[in-house]
Amino acid sequence: MTVIATGTVGTNVDGIQEAIGGKEFALGNTVLGANGKKYVLVQASADIASLAAGREVTITEPAMTAATGTGGFRAPLGVAVADGEQFWAMEKNLGNGS
Repeated sequence: MTVIATGTVGTNVDGIQEAIGGKEFALGNTVLGANGKKYVLVQASADIASLAAGREVTITEPAMTAATGTGGFRAPLGVAVADGEQFWAMEKNLGNGS
């Protein structure tokens, strides 16, 4: 997915954030996806099971950790996230129910 982010280069938001040569974004950074949804970089505070539609997560601030819950964001579609891994949590709703 192409990502539009003011003042940033962009990244792939569809899976686990790789740590090749260091992190390109800090926890809590946000980007706007081509689908119009906001993505927030978070770190899993526990294992998050894979779900085709993306497992719903709750984000805890200011640590920017995420765990399974009803927080209005989703883990990557069809991806299991291990405790400690970083990923882009996708905003669940934009007023269209998806």
